[in-house]
Amino acid sequence: MEKYLKLGEKASSFYDPTSRFGIVNQEVKVVTNAVLKSPRVKRFLKGGGLTFATKEEYNEYTASMAPTMKEKVVVEEKVEKKTLKDMTIAELQEHIKVSGWEQEDIDKGLSIKKKDDIIEFIEITEIEYEE
Repeated sequence: MEKYLKLGEKASSFYDPTSRFGIVNQEVKVVTNAVLKSPRVKRFLKGGGLTFATKEEYNEYTASMAPTMKEKVVVEEKVEKKTLKDMTIAELQEHIKVSGWEQEDIDKGLSIKKKDDIIEFIEITEIEYEE
């Protein structure tokens, strides 16, 4: 039986670097047993940062995303083709916003003003999340 997760009422995003599972905004995602066994996921479920969703909520979410999914894929492909150095500061900030990082890291990245410093922060932070 499939299980689904969504953010709790007071949460704005969630990312577990161990399982690489993340949720932002109003997303509803299918979750595997391996993800549910993650200590971070368990802690957020217990604390209300994540909650189980119904199949109906999942179906409503996927139906509402269908028209925009094609546009999102095209935008992501364009971003991936650019190197960080080719991006504007606004594009770098958008890259940080959709990174799936913890909110503290997102806020820190968005507070940086110099382009070279933003690039360095992104490169270092991405390496940390890969570990």
